[in-house]
Amino acid sequence: MEGKIGDSWQRSVKANTYNFYLLSKYRSHLFGLAILCIMLFHSPLQWQFSDHYVRYVKLYLDFGVDLFLFLSGIGLYYSISKDKNIVKFYKRRLLRILPAYIPVACLWFFYWDFSWPYENFSKLLSNCIIFFNDIMLISFWTKGNLTEWFVAIIVIFYLIYPFIYRLLIRLRTRGIIFLIAICIGIVGFLLYFIDFHKLPDKYNWMCIALPRIPILLIGCWIAPKVKKCNEINNRLVTICAIIAIVFIIFFLINPPILSTNIFFKRLLYGPFAFCIAIWFSNTAEIVNNRLILKCFGWIGLFTFEIYLLHEKIIWLLSGFHLESDILINVSAISITLITVPFYKCFYNWLMSLCFWLCDLCFTRAFFLRQL
Repeated sequence: MEGKIGDSWQRSVKANTYNFYLLSKYRSHLFGLAILCIMLFHSPLQWQFSDHYVRYVKLYLDFGVDLFLFLSGIGLYYSISKDKNIVKFYKRRLLRILPAYIPVACLWFFYWDFSWPYENFSKLLSNCIIFFNDIMLISFWTKGNLTEWFVAIIVIFYLIYPFIYRLLIRLRTRGIIFLIAICIGIVGFLLYFIDFHKLPDKYNWMCIALPRIPILLIGCWIAPKVKKCNEINNRLVTICAIIAIVFIIFFLINPPILSTNIFFKRLLYGPFAFCIAIWFSNTAEIVNNRLILKCFGWIGLFTFEIYLLHEKIIWLLSGFHLESDILINVSAISITLITVPFYKCFYNWLMSLCFWLCDLCFTRAFFLRQL
């Protein structure tokens, strides 16, 4: 299989074409790029030493979320096309995120939701309900709690993806493009409605989730082309590079429509993330700098773990009142990158232990029934 893919790419180079398989080949590297952008966006660095253009760059680095969702759309197609059993698909997806999410979320929400000591049981019960809603991500949808908003959104995307998959395989390219265009139009109208009527914070999930739907659909649409190693004229790379540069200039200028309308800005992130993915994968193949690629690839292996831990580590370090915000951020990034491999080993061990205990309990119950 690898030989066929390699031959296909060699032919595409000679034919001056872009091979969509590169999005799969450099998928982990693109994940690494996405999470690095998100880490810099989350950093409290004020950039006192720099001009306003550098600050604008930092403010727009949350496009990494859209890049992540685009790649997730491709990954979900690979996952369900291997085994179309929906139950097994849900099991694989949930086992990918829940074991990593639950330990961090339990500790984090336990700290913020409980205030000891309790004078009466009703207050404790009330906080237990709040804790349950936070852990189950219900508070994101009902109260606009954005602490773990990405987990809440990605779980919903996982749940609806089998239906998206069935719809997309029945539509031709024009139908899919038309569907995405309709989706963008509906999302744009809803976001305008939300902004115009100044809805309360509990509707924050609309502002965050709705603009991300188009890029997820684009990832789902591109996925079959990636798996089949489809090729397209290399002008696509040039066009994507030009569009990305135009977007960057637009972001740096920061016109009022962006600074005052966060919804419009997030709608632009989708096509920008797509262009960056095409350009980056093509550049990575041409330049082939092994050291840089290894760094991006290694970071991409722990994308979700980094997302879960990085902001919490920043919060912990801020309690030490370090004099330099640069020191806080360098320390936070370093500690996060050192910690995530150990954390991944820990929650995998914890998951294995839970499965072993469940198996032991069921086995014991079975033998007791036999007696």
